[in-house]
Amino acid sequence: AIADSPVEGLLQISTENGLFYVSADGTYLLHSRVYNLDEEMRNETETALAEMRLDGLKQFDDSYIEFKAEDEQ
Repeated sequence: AIADSPVEGLLQISTENGLFYVSADGTYLLHSRVYNLDEEMRNETETALAEMRLDGLKQFDDSYIEFKAEDEQ
């Protein structure tokens, strides 16, 4: 899937081999981590990967087994 990245001029490409960034004109391909210095070094790449992982788990929503306590609070 292709989406905008947090960096102007770069697109974010998610594949089964990982997350990549490509220049808007398609000239450059990067396999790297993107950190947001204005947000205390937030790892934007890891944020995107975490969202991808959560989306991947949604396919199992109907097959979870829950063990709830009798007096759950």
